[in-house]
Amino acid sequence: MNIKQLPLDHTRYDLIEFLGKGGEGSVFKAYDKHLRRNVAIKIIQFDTSATLLEAQAIAKCDSPHVIKIFDVLHNDRYVVIIMELIDTSQPVTTQSISMMTRTEFLHFILQVLEALQAIHKQGLLHLDLKPSNLLITPENQVKVVDFGVSEKLCTEHIKYKRAQTTKGSWECLTPEQILGQPVEESTDIFAVGLLIYVYLFKCHPFLVHDSLEETRKNILYATPPMLHSVSKLTTCDLTCLARYMLSKKSKSRPSLQSARNTIKTLLNIQLRREALIATQQIATYKPKCKRPSLKIMGGLLVSIMTIGFCMLIPEKQPPIYSTLIIPPVQINSTDNLLQGPKLSTYLLISDIILDEITKVVLLDPKRKLAAKKEWREVSTLNTKPTKLDIDEIIISELNCDGRLCNISLSIYLQEEQGITKTSTKTISTDDIYSIGRTVEYMLTHDLKLNTENIKEYMPQKDITI
Repeated sequence: MNIKQLPLDHTRYDLIEFLGKGGEGSVFKAYDKHLRRNVAIKIIQFDTSATLLEAQAIAKCDSPHVIKIFDVLHNDRYVVIIMELIDTSQPVTTQSISMMTRTEFLHFILQVLEALQAIHKQGLLHLDLKPSNLLITPENQVKVVDFGVSEKLCTEHIKYKRAQTTKGSWECLTPEQILGQPVEESTDIFAVGLLIYVYLFKCHPFLVHDSLEETRKNILYATPPMLHSVSKLTTCDLTCLARYMLSKKSKSRPSLQSARNTIKTLLNIQLRREALIATQQIATYKPKCKRPSLKIMGGLLVSIMTIGFCMLIPEKQPPIYSTLIIPPVQINSTDNLLQGPKLSTYLLISDIILDEITKVVLLDPKRKLAAKKEWREVSTLNTKPTKLDIDEIIISELNCDGRLCNISLSIYLQEEQGITKTSTKTISTDDIYSIGRTVEYMLTHDLKLNTENIKEYMPQKDITI
């Protein structure tokens, strides 16, 4: 590449160093002498006028999560894109995604979806949404970069044929790209599903590093083993969302708006849960008291002995149960659940149930909350709780059909080696605000948890059909 052939004002821009090669171009760090700032300059071969139009469309993307384009220059050989330079100390990799906390990841993936929304609004598809094309600024802001393989979307009245492409990285190729079929918004949704899968299971679901043919077969036909059980029984969470985002048929994937709403709901619930735990920690904090002197202790001991030796006998304390809470699980097929418009509502109900159980256990002086991991294989819950060093497991099940949901709460007691108490109620999805009170009543009245600290009240009547 001859620098002198570039459509670049060399009196204004000084190329400092080569940063790397993107999808279809090279990126340099440069200095803008007029505005006195560092910029990134991407140089692309000028193939067709579409290359210029796509660069101009990217420049119109109004989102803090899409890299800013300052100028687009071109001649008959090259297109030069002048854009912001991201000084990132946190390069995004598969490993860095898998190491994120749940809250960090939900913030991260929500910003990715918001960037896609702005990109799609301009009639573009990214088509190469892999970790290395995502940057995180020091302010934890996600930036989507490298639109080298992006494509224009079709309009309502124009049948789009040019978007039959196999361009992109094997790391995020979709079945329709491999087969040369038309791509659409759901193609980018598939890539987001891959990011979620990497976070959940710490590996790529399809990639075989030493065999592109095996990778191709996996993308076209394989269902990752971790997602097999999701179709029958699962906590309605990120795992469910990943399964539907990674559907082989593009029409079966959720819309961008639906995925964004689901992630926002999960993030709000996660923040509320963290606030609840923080509040409990503050409530149970006991400041260290200054140790009394030996004289005071001696005088106190003499006084106690004069009152009577019997006063020294401690009162027998009730046993404290170590309690493990299993997140609510769906006992019906998730196919109907996730394909309807009620996904956010069902997710909210599941987390209200989990929050209410957690609150009641934390407030119960006879119980302590056992540390737990995120349970996915429900078939192992009732096997050997002795290995978990816990006394009891609280299991909750949610079976929704349209506007009605059956909630079932059970206590598995280690000493009895089985379920000892069960409570079931039917609630309406139209009355979200009463769900918390219903679950609280089931726990305190039917399962007898924390009856000392929570007031009794009349339960909501079961809905009859």
